Amino acid sequence: MASNSVSNKFKTSSVTVIVSLTLVLFLLAFLAWCLLNAEKLKDYYKENIGFQIYLKETASLSDIEKLRKDMDAAIYVKSAVYKSKEEAAEEMKQETGDDFVAF
Repeated sequence: MASNSVSNKFKTSSVTVIVSLTLVLFLLAFLAWCLLNAEKLKDYYKENIGFQIYLKETASLSDIEKLRKDMDAAIYVKSAVYKSKEEAAEEMKQETGDDFVAF
C-alpha cells in the first residue's frame, strides 16, 4: 500500500511540474511577443499623429506654399497637405452630412 501511495504522489507532482513549466514558458513567450510588437505599435502611433494648422484668411498663397515646403523638409514631418476653405468645408459636409456653411 505504501508504494502505491508514493507512486500516485510522484505522478501527481510530475503533472503539476509539467503544467507549471508549460504555463511559465507560455507567459514568457507571450511577454516576448508583446515586447516585439510594442516597437511596431509605437512606430505606428508616432507616424499617424495628425494635427491641423489654421491660417488667417490674409495669408498669401506664396506664404502657404512656403510653410508647406518647410513642413515637408522637416525630419519630424511625414507629409503636409494644404486644404483650402472650400475643400475643408466640402470634406466636413461629406463626413457629417450637414451643410454647416448654409447656417
